Amino acid sequence: MTLFSRLFRQSPSPQPGKEPVPGSKKEAAPVQDSAAPAAPDVGNDEAAAAAVTPAPVIESIDDEASACRLAVEGSTTSVRQMAAEAVTDPANIRQLVRELRGKDKNVYRILKGKADALLAQERQVEKIQADIVHLCAALERHSHWPYDAMYLPTLEHLEEQWQELVAHADAPTVQTAETYLELCREAVAREVRKQASHAAHEAAIAGADVQRQNVLQELRKGLAELYAIEGPADPELQAAMAKRLSHFAGRWEQAGQYKPADSADAAAYEALHQATDNLCGLIAQHGTVSQQAEAFREPAADAELAAQAQTLRSTLKASAHLGDSVPSAASEAAAALQAWEQSRAEENAAAAHAVRQTGSLIAKAGAALKSGATARAMGLRRAIEEKLGAAPPMPPHILRQLEQLDARLNELRDWKDYAVAPKRVELIAQMEALVGAGDDPGELARRIKALQEEWKTISKGGAGDAQEEWERFHAASQEAFKPCREYFEAQAKLRQENLEKRRALLARLEAFEAAQDWEHPDWREVARALRESRREWYSHTPTDRAAGRALQESFDALTARLQEKLDGEYAGNVKQKKSLIARAQKLLAEEDGRKAVDDVKRLQQLWKETGPVERKDDRRLWEEFRGHCDAVFGKRQQQYAEHSAQIDAQRARGAQICEEVEKLAALSGQQLQESAQQLGQLREEFVAIDTLPAAVERELRGRFEEGMERCGQGLARQRTEEEEQRWQRLLQAANLARAGELAKAAGADETVRQTLQQDAETFIASVQHWPKGGLQIIQARLAKDDAGDLAANEAALRMLCIRAEVATDTPTPEADQGLRRQYQVQRLVEVMGQGGGADAAEISAMTLEWVGAGPVSDELYTQLLERFERCRAKWREQSQAAPPQRPAKRSGRRRERSAARV
Repeated sequence: MTLFSRLFRQSPSPQPGKEPVPGSKKEAAPVQDSAAPAAPDVGNDEAAAAAVTPAPVIESIDDEASACRLAVEGSTTSVRQMAAEAVTDPANIRQLVRELRGKDKNVYRILKGKADALLAQERQVEKIQADIVHLCAALERHSHWPYDAMYLPTLEHLEEQWQELVAHADAPTVQTAETYLELCREAVAREVRKQASHAAHEAAIAGADVQRQNVLQELRKGLAELYAIEGPADPELQAAMAKRLSHFAGRWEQAGQYKPADSADAAAYEALHQATDNLCGLIAQHGTVSQQAEAFREPAADAELAAQAQTLRSTLKASAHLGDSVPSAASEAAAALQAWEQSRAEENAAAAHAVRQTGSLIAKAGAALKSGATARAMGLRRAIEEKLGAAPPMPPHILRQLEQLDARLNELRDWKDYAVAPKRVELIAQMEALVGAGDDPGELARRIKALQEEWKTISKGGAGDAQEEWERFHAASQEAFKPCREYFEAQAKLRQENLEKRRALLARLEAFEAAQDWEHPDWREVARALRESRREWYSHTPTDRAAGRALQESFDALTARLQEKLDGEYAGNVKQKKSLIARAQKLLAEEDGRKAVDDVKRLQQLWKETGPVERKDDRRLWEEFRGHCDAVFGKRQQQYAEHSAQIDAQRARGAQICEEVEKLAALSGQQLQESAQQLGQLREEFVAIDTLPAAVERELRGRFEEGMERCGQGLARQRTEEEEQRWQRLLQAANLARAGELAKAAGADETVRQTLQQDAETFIASVQHWPKGGLQIIQARLAKDDAGDLAANEAALRMLCIRAEVATDTPTPEADQGLRRQYQVQRLVEVMGQGGGADAAEISAMTLEWVGAGPVSDELYTQLLERFERCRAKWREQSQAAPPQRPAKRSGRRRERSAARV
């Protein structure tokens, strides 16, 4: 038995009483078309019958149940195999695998392969679902995980996994996963805000000193503005300045929240703040500095000018805080006050000289009276009168002395003229009047002493016994002196207490010196002790000079020793800070901005750790050091800005390249082909872009690859269209050749044949590109002298239509169903039951066969060509709908180089 007979032997006749297979049809003899090829000669009638039996059986596989039954009970292996191929329900496949195990190996292999594929598919689905569940759990855990260095990379990795699985997840799972992702993103956002807040806090700490210096500078500026006011002040000045001082106080307190101010800055702020407030009050009460200075440029009473001078001195006192930046109005006012004070000093010197001379004359006159030289005393009194005529007004005490001299002269004259007894009575009365007078103790003591001196004067050379009067006078003087005695005792006690306080202070300072570890002393504490001890020492006044001289010498020696040690430390610290300044200056030449910033921060820390220096050097050194540090930070900021600008430029260039690719993707036809050569250059430029953030790079790369893919698709469509145009031109040329062949077969006039021949040749000459082998076929047809058998030509074209319809799974007209079944049986034999769709080579080969076939009539050719073109169009749609085969991914630079050559 031949192979054909073994494959398609007839099924046995049904047993009596046994029902046929559901869905089967009665066997009918196929209609033999006149144009169909003859049936093959298989050698005997049984084989010929078997050759045509499978067609109706195959046509009977119209449902799943029939396919299952035929897969088990089919009469031939091919039928059972085709039935097994038709089974698609998973339950039926598994059932058939169990039933056919150990029976039909080929059918079992087909079904087992399907079952394995289904199992693999189910396992793949289960794996995907398990991955989704695992990923959701991981996202949930990650949403509760504390933020660390790996939090963001882990989240990005989980997001990439979720993007690969989200298409396979159901809606609740998608919602749950997105909720966890949103929680994770919120955690990242919180961390970003936290880091930004921390950075802002650190920047505020770093800028606290700068802000304080700005406040001090603004206070000095405001102080200078108050001194610089010309003419009358604004009535709202005090309120405006109070508001401004309140603003400065708020800024100072704000800086103190981040970093406390040192004692020097705090003292400077308090001094400037108080000085500004006091100056503003003085200006509001007494006028501006320029207004106050006008009084000293015009003549006025000394008493009035003295009061104004005191006010102006108080007003100018705050200008000491401005250093060399004192406004001209304040300088001019100070100069006017100084000129007035100098003039007044000169007047006072002259007046003092006159007072001294007058006092000397009064003293000489008094001495003359004591010695009894009345005439000489009177002569001195006349000299005093002459001096008083040219001298300025005498002070009250000189006038009182003069009055006393005159009184003594008068008394002396009276005493000489009368008895001295009435004068003693008067002195006693005056002394008794001083008892309980309540005057100043110093003035009271002076008056008591003066009365005593008078008593001595009149007692010289006195006659008679005045003991009782003397005792009365002496008792009154003792009683009157009691308040003075208490006052002088309190003064002596105060001097003794101050002396003891100085002695205790000296002991504390000596103990401080002894307690210090001079190998590692606290120099700031030493400076503070020196400063405070000196201030306290001079606050304990007055003291007895003789008793306190030794203490003063000991104190001066001790403070000198401490100051010498402190000065040595200051010198060493100045040297260290100058070294730090030099190192900070060298960092300006450092190319690596990040390293320079880190180094300058370390230098700043070393600066803080360096010991103190004198205030006059501290600010100068700090300003110089801070200037170099600010320059390093500014350079780093500039480098960062340049780097950011480079990134922005790279990003903009990447976006521009993507836009250019997208514009090219939007082109079509000849414009797209002409622009395709730019794609390689654009890819090279895109690959050359670097230093982009990862997220931006991913976004641009995705956009770029999408644009390139669209360009590739457009070019592919364009090539497909051009290829189809070449095939259409080939079919058109075949139609022109057919017209000439029909004219030859019909015996048309030679002119007509030559015209048709010329039309065909002209068309062929106008075409530049042909499908491979197409031009040779057309030229061969044009070279033929006869049209061949028209019936055979029709049969060939019809069979090409059926082959194309079978290959593209296109319905065949009812009239050609028989030919289709015969072709399917023949194809089944050729491929041994392994079906397959049409590919490009097969369709192209059919088209070349069509072009090479002989002519048929116009009406028939139009019908058949329409069927053939319908199949070709369907094949093109299927080819375009099929997903493109992507090449395997290359790794590393090889992929980029390969992509750059596209």
